[in-house]
Amino acid sequence: MCDPWEMCSTSEVKAMSFVRDAAAGWSTHNMAQLSRVYPKGTRVDSTNLAAAPLWAVGCQMVALNFQTFDRSMQVNQGLFSANGGCGYLLKPPHLRLPSEALRRPFGSPPRKLLKLQIKLIAGVHLIKVAQDRVERERWQLDHCPLLKPHDLSAAPVVSPCVQIEAVGGTFAAAASDLDEAVHGDTWTSAVKYRNGLNPVFLEKVEVGVSDPDLSVLRITVWDRPTAGLSTTNKFLGYATIPVSALRMGYRSVPLRDRNGCSVAFSALLCHFRMSNTHLPPSLAALGAAEKLSDAAKRATAGRETDSETASPPVKATPAAAGAGRRRSHSGKPAARTKAAVSSPDLVA
Repeated sequence: MCDPWEMCSTSEVKAMSFVRDAAAGWSTHNMAQLSRVYPKGTRVDSTNLAAAPLWAVGCQMVALNFQTFDRSMQVNQGLFSANGGCGYLLKPPHLRLPSEALRRPFGSPPRKLLKLQIKLIAGVHLIKVAQDRVERERWQLDHCPLLKPHDLSAAPVVSPCVQIEAVGGTFAAAASDLDEAVHGDTWTSAVKYRNGLNPVFLEKVEVGVSDPDLSVLRITVWDRPTAGLSTTNKFLGYATIPVSALRMGYRSVPLRDRNGCSVAFSALLCHFRMSNTHLPPSLAALGAAEKLSDAAKRATAGRETDSETASPPVKATPAAAGAGRRRSHSGKPAARTKAAVSSPDLVA
């Protein structure tokens, strides 16, 4: 085994094969070692890989192309905005402590879900398509090319709709009714035609996540023009929030533009409520199937053990037949040892 401070660098292709074929073993490896994943060389257009599956197996560093602010970069920005935005997050217990990993084997369905009930109330001062209205942040210097004057836009008035999704963990979905949701579902609001100043939605959505420490709530706003003008949705803005850092009650959610910059005056008004709930049928059925499979494996293993430990048949003798004794098998399970391992932090 390598020293704890030594790091393994893995290409995207090999890393995804590990996630697909050896996720549990790689998760155990990452409890004691550092892992870094970099994009494959064929991404000549600087697109990004999906980082959430790699975080789910405990990878400490996932390299992304910062010059392309796509969905992966938005989720990355949201997750690492927690802990003061310092860039370091503590991994969940089941990804850094062997004792917790035994209690929750990797890939097994969770015992319960964290349920978010979100009421989308309204929006305010939504930007137009290709409009620049950047609000300066601490990291932006005077010569930053993203800082431009707030000029009036001649673009058409937008017809906004809002999409809400959850990213990360064993189960993450958004739907009007969480009981009907499956992993990866996205909820979409109604379109408010030709009103980007103060659209009123008054709609409710339920979001379920199994791993709050690894999940990000992603809210995007799109321009969906009326029929006859265009059938292509155009991106207006987004907000990504770590689920573990969500605050309850009425909240103003500030939006960011396509470059990840804060948009002046633009926000969504929402109400958040959090609770624990039962597993949806899609996930409960998976858990029941895994329990049946585990029970079958244990029964098969028990039969194999009995057949291996049983003594070979003995030819009966009159004395033995008269005794009529019954033979039983017993054995003690081997003692389990648990090695102490370090638990590196999750690093941006």
